[in-house]
Amino acid sequence: MAEAPKRTARSRFRVRISPGMLESMTLAAVEAYCFSRKGRRTALGGNTKRYTHEETLGYMWGVKRKTQNTTIISVERMSISVTAQRTPNSVIPNEDAGRLMNEIVKSSSPHLTFLGDFHSHPYVTYEDVRTNKGYEFSKYDYEYLLADDFAWRETDNQPLMIGIAVCRTERVRTSVLEYMRPNIASYAIGEFKFWINASVGYKEEYSGKRRHTTDSRSRVDLDVDNYLFNHAGNRVSE
Repeated sequence: MAEAPKRTARSRFRVRISPGMLESMTLAAVEAYCFSRKGRRTALGGNTKRYTHEETLGYMWGVKRKTQNTTIISVERMSISVTAQRTPNSVIPNEDAGRLMNEIVKSSSPHLTFLGDFHSHPYVTYEDVRTNKGYEFSKYDYEYLLADDFAWRETDNQPLMIGIAVCRTERVRTSVLEYMRPNIASYAIGEFKFWINASVGYKEEYSGKRRHTTDSRSRVDLDVDNYLFNHAGNRVSE
């Protein structure tokens, strides 16, 4: 009888987010949350803008290096896709735009490699986030990740997916950035509460099937280099 192949220890992924990258992703998420205009309505005194909360999407570049049992992924650059189709419950990428942007970055910053994409999850209230576990990825997020041939090809079969959930809170409490799980961190800026989550795709060693890390008991260690102290009562919008 043939001897079964020995299985190696499951590798882990460390995803590093610099303060500048976290700020860029936060700005993209909060703008789509607050100012996705769906038209105008007439009110007493003139025209009043009407907004709705929508998702947004962008692409990420950076560097990867492998240690003995950990792949370190450092996110160093991102770009919002302005042609992605945004709705309150989904965002559909313009794949041609993603390919074009990647070719530009290859030429302008050849030291960087394509890493994957990030998108936001907007919620009206904090309770909505808790009830729906909005800080986790949806099954549709994972289905898209597994089917994204472009991302798998350009990332050497390790596409990174980052999600940022956002809501507005009624009360602003003193807080700092903290980790809910190794792969999920939460933080607040003014009256806005955010959760950042990371998942990495990979291929099974023997079958070659596409898989991804999960929300719970994840093999991803998120490394957010930011303290983000939020003062009680601090509000950033009217």
